[in-house]
Amino acid sequence: MAPAHTPASSSARTAHGRRCVRCSPRPSPCTAEPVSSRSPSPQDAQDAQDGQEAQDAQGSQDGRASLASIGSGTLMAVAPGKGIIAHRYADGQVRGYVALNKPEAWVRSIDFGDRSAGLHHVAAEFDGWSPSLTAFVTRSQAEPWLRPIHALPVGLRWGRVPGVTLLGDAAHLMSPFAGEGANLAMYDGADLAGALAEQPDVESALSAYEERLFPRGGGAADRSARNMRLFFGPEAPRSVAALFDPS
Repeated sequence: MAPAHTPASSSARTAHGRRCVRCSPRPSPCTAEPVSSRSPSPQDAQDAQDGQEAQDAQGSQDGRASLASIGSGTLMAVAPGKGIIAHRYADGQVRGYVALNKPEAWVRSIDFGDRSAGLHHVAAEFDGWSPSLTAFVTRSQAEPWLRPIHALPVGLRWGRVPGVTLLGDAAHLMSPFAGEGANLAMYDGADLAGALAEQPDVESALSAYEERLFPRGGGAADRSARNMRLFFGPEAPRSVAALFDPS
């Protein structure tokens, strides 16, 4: 079975507002070309078939080049405000994402009722990129799944509210670029349970828990926001290369 790719467009938002890029101007109306009234000949049909076969062969070649470029791990091709990311799993399948810094309304306006047309609309944002990269989008076998990215302000704190606290994403929602969201949620739950077991009353437990929660969540949120800037900010992809090779 051929590997599957899962592209997903995403927008980034913080509590201070959505991060957007300017959309391209609407193209001018196309001019109509005269249509020939000549009936198609057998040669026309053969030429069309040959052209389609050549296009399919090129697509297959781009697909093979795409899979080969991943190797046994993760491929990340990024530029300011956009990126194509693919990961090869142990069973050989490939899953991937398209990242676009666009208004959420733009992302949700894409009609995936015609999946191929929708994916080609997304791929158009990578005009000029290698076909072996855009093939991850246009030749995807998986249904597109839109995943907007939201984040709370880094370092968010709140005053004590008797009998109430927060944990997980409710306390420190962040982008996925630190890889800590699920880990922190489990850690928060264990830490809160420990505080409730150790402290003499609920209010003391919640206060002790939040004293540890704020720096823990704030540190991860800061790394996540910083990594997102490195991957999709104005210095990408050089900023990403420097992250892995500081020299």
